[in-house]
Amino acid sequence: MNTVGFYLKPNLRFFDETNRSEPATPKRRQHAREEGQVVKSREIVTAFSLIVVFFSLRILSGYMVAETKSFMRYCFGLVKSADSDLALNTAYALRRVALIAIPIMAVTVAVEFAASVAQSGWIITSKIITPNFSRLNPVTGFKRVFSTRAAVALFKSLLKFSVIAYIIYTVLKKEMNVMPFILDMPAMESAAYTGGVITEVGMKSGLIFLFIALADYIYEWRRHEKDIRMSKREIKEEYRQTEGDPQVMSRIRRRMREVSVRGMMKDMPKADVVITNPTHYAVALHYDKLKAAAPVVLAKGADYMAKRIKEAAIKHRVEIVENAELARALYRSVKIGKEIPAELYQAVAEVLAFVYRLRQ
Repeated sequence: MNTVGFYLKPNLRFFDETNRSEPATPKRRQHAREEGQVVKSREIVTAFSLIVVFFSLRILSGYMVAETKSFMRYCFGLVKSADSDLALNTAYALRRVALIAIPIMAVTVAVEFAASVAQSGWIITSKIITPNFSRLNPVTGFKRVFSTRAAVALFKSLLKFSVIAYIIYTVLKKEMNVMPFILDMPAMESAAYTGGVITEVGMKSGLIFLFIALADYIYEWRRHEKDIRMSKREIKEEYRQTEGDPQVMSRIRRRMREVSVRGMMKDMPKADVVITNPTHYAVALHYDKLKAAAPVVLAKGADYMAKRIKEAAIKHRVEIVENAELARALYRSVKIGKEIPAELYQAVAEVLAFVYRLRQ
């Protein structure tokens, strides 16, 4: 025995199972979706949230300033009134704060929800929040820290920080002549000016984040497609589970063909004529004007089946007529047990007339 060859013989099954080179099947994609594995970029949510939230701040600034002024007047009134009810005043103050904060909070939640659903569709699964104790493995955690995904996340964080820093620098540089006089402005005017500068920074950051989000979504899509790839062995196993064992299905199809052949051979004695292409096709026809408006195909076959049909025709003394074009047309256009189409009436009628003359 060649021991060297024995030990060096590659395990092809191992490579087949680990080489996930095939695109995922629809069933694999559905399973991944049920497990919560979908294409989703957090950067898209961040970009749209920045744009919409700061745009909403600009629109709602008048309402928020008015509510804030009213709330401040109320608070100063409480300072003057020492004998007021603390519980009632606290509840009222919380309601006023909620009236100021709820619109922006609602917009933020709605935008994040819409951006998430737009990427991955509506999906409800508990698999994501199910405890996974394998994550506590220190070796696995160490690999995650120094993985490609962690490096990409670090790069995105540094890029976003750089973008925000650059935008803040450009905006402040533009407003440098006005900012020294902010302290001399009235309080509300100073707050409005500061809010405008912050809104400008947020809007510009959101617009640039859109390009980062587009690149991140492409990266996440490619990574997702790579994660759900399958090996050829997995595809075969999935096919076996859904469609059945190929060998079993082959035997079933063979049995069905045998049953079909037996049915055709049983009807051969009723045939009026068998039209053949001498080497490939054979079609048996029967015409009973009391039961059908046109001749009916009793049997048809190609190659081996055509040979069987011709042998049965000889056995039952059914006339065989060679007409290559008509045989091909009947074989391709008419199913067994169906009447021939109108465009073949003339050609079939001539063949049947010839057969009837032979019988007479």
